[in-house]
Amino acid sequence: MDMKKSNNPMDKLPSLKSIKVFEVAARQLSFSRAADELCVSQSAVSHQIRSLENHLGKQLFIRANNSVFLSSYGEILAKGVKESFDILRTATNEVVEVSDITIKVVAQTSVALDWLAPRLPKFKLQNPEVDVILTTVTSSEHYEPSEFHVSIGNWSTPPDFNSTRIRKENWFPVVASKTSKKINIENAQSILEAPLFSYRNGNDWEVWMKHHNLKPKTKLNIQHFNDPLLATKAALSGEGVALSNMFMAENAIKENKLTHNPFLSNRPPWGDYYIHYLSGSYYINLFTNWVLSCCAELD
Repeated sequence: MDMKKSNNPMDKLPSLKSIKVFEVAARQLSFSRAADELCVSQSAVSHQIRSLENHLGKQLFIRANNSVFLSSYGEILAKGVKESFDILRTATNEVVEVSDITIKVVAQTSVALDWLAPRLPKFKLQNPEVDVILTTVTSSEHYEPSEFHVSIGNWSTPPDFNSTRIRKENWFPVVASKTSKKINIENAQSILEAPLFSYRNGNDWEVWMKHHNLKPKTKLNIQHFNDPLLATKAALSGEGVALSNMFMAENAIKENKLTHNPFLSNRPPWGDYYIHYLSGSYYINLFTNWVLSCCAELD
């Protein structure tokens, strides 16, 4: 009886053992260092490489003067093997995570308190297997990035993290709705005559005035806070004006506690928020994409 040649692509795959040896040798570009890493003899490494080359019918390494280099075929295989191992490593991590999925998140206070924290229960309902531990800080100096999987704030990208800008953030003046007649935020000059709540030693208002080509007629009455959320909360008192954004002011605006003027907004150089996240985890990507989708819903 004639035997038909199998078309099963698995029949053409070399042994995983030889592939692993090849991956290490290609990365090290040394059979002796590969042997040390694999805890085998150099001759065992050479044997696996020859076996792989015979199986494929291609020379994978160029041997010269006690050195080895990848051939063009070796470079093709090394690229594919690395990508495959990365996929396998990610899948393995996901399987391990399933039994105990915890995402540690640190977020700037201005984003966390009134915006992110109230939304986290919804994420938990949608993803009951994931626990999110939220920590708040006022600036990047107050946390260690390596202790978290995700960070959200207007600070720069931590080492080994990927970053995505959440959106282009507009900052606008807000006053308590109950005193919006006393402090007319429709008129820029009227704003400058009121007490100004600053979160950046007055620089936030300086940048705002420069953007709108404004000069105060009298000395500014500035009260200082170390966080924009605190300045926004102070505006609720009805005694002054703060520069805020939708992360901090959205709820109060919808509840008619704050009145804002989006037509007198600006985008300070420090004003955009970013989400920084470690790559390689399905659940970290899930949380990151959820945050971005929630941000897209902001007015």
